[in-house]
Amino acid sequence: MKQDVLLEELLGTSDFQAIAGFVHAQEEELRARALWALARYARTSVSFEQIKKELQKAKNDGSRILLAAALYQLNSSPTSQEMRFLAEYYKTHYYDEVHDELTVDFTGDFGLSAAVLGFILWEVGYKFFAMDDDLAAYDLDWLTEKNDEKEGNFSILAKK
Repeated sequence: MKQDVLLEELLGTSDFQAIAGFVHAQEEELRARALWALARYARTSVSFEQIKKELQKAKNDGSRILLAAALYQLNSSPTSQEMRFLAEYYKTHYYDEVHDELTVDFTGDFGLSAAVLGFILWEVGYKFFAMDDDLAAYDLDWLTEKNDEKEGNFSILAKK
């Protein structure tokens, strides 16, 4: 069975141990989806360092989004190491503080992640550019909504 099909099946369960096995998958997207799921539903199963390392080498826009959301799941306090790192990552890869503008094109390789990471950071108080709404307006709550239950439905992460 292909790994992405197996992970898709596991995302509909609460088998955190099996999902954790995908943290070491060869495909970047599988690792990112597994880390996000673990951060949301089983926070003790994933560390800031794991997610940070994965985000620093992520090449896929979708992976960057899931990994940023995983950091938010771990700790969304503006002063947390997770959000401070995400803010620095954003300034390094997406945003020019001096000119108060994005350094990437929304239609390019970093396009969607530029918007979503900016929204996540805006939500916790890092206001890099003008925006007048919250994540709900962009239907991104599923990425960042906290889930304090030990069981969850991971079907939202299943590939369409």
